[in-house]
Amino acid sequence: MKTTSNITGIVLTGVWECEGHSVTFTEAAADEMKITEVMHGNTWQTLGRNWSMTKKVSITEAIEEQDKLIKYGYQRMN
Repeated sequence: MKTTSNITGIVLTGVWECEGHSVTFTEAAADEMKITEVMHGNTWQTLGRNWSMTKKVSITEAIEEQDKLIKYGYQRMN
């Protein structure tokens, strides 16, 4: 069963996943979040490793990013 969240205006730490794409939200500083994205699978390998990227963003940007992931069907794994 697919569930959706109606929570808005907050960002939850943890891992969100959909179809081989993982996005991890962790606290970086008092007003920042660290977002790490990883693509799993052979089509996203670079030099034999899975593709990944990390960025630090404001809390507001993290909220917007997480809201988009929920809208696109990502599920929180932890």
